[in-house]
Amino acid sequence: MANIKYTGEQIEEAQALRDAGKTLKDISWETGIELSVLSRRTTANGKSKKQMQMQIADEVRVAKAKANLTDVERQVVDQAVSKQVRDLEYLQSVAIKNVKKAMKADAVTQDDYYKRAGTIGRARETVEGKAPLAAVQVNLSNQIDAEHARRLAAEILVPKQ
Repeated sequence: MANIKYTGEQIEEAQALRDAGKTLKDISWETGIELSVLSRRTTANGKSKKQMQMQIADEVRVAKAKANLTDVERQVVDQAVSKQVRDLEYLQSVAIKNVKKAMKADAVTQDDYYKRAGTIGRARETVEGKAPLAAVQVNLSNQIDAEHARRLAAEILVPKQ
């Protein structure tokens, strides 16, 4: 096959169609982009069809639940969700700043590298969420006390000087 280059706009269009739940075959037919290219480029950058279907199902479930709320209840829910989203965005921005700071710091000893890796790992968990097994392990762990949890939170939220 010919080595055809596709523009960023073509790939973005294909990704949007993929995100909307269309099959790779349908996208290939509509855009003229080879199926193998679509498979590599859209799956790597976006969500799989199954992930999109799950997200759509979640959105429908939320919309149905909201339909049963009064206007006041809907407003309260929207405010609570908005606050949680702002809090998550803040945590993500702090986590990213901490990673940037950790990457700029000199790492000489093994302990320095260990600390840097820990900072990056905690930031990744903040941004992407914990892996299911890690989340279960944390939930099952009775060894962490409140003071230790506060120290961990302070490490994540407050960048060290």
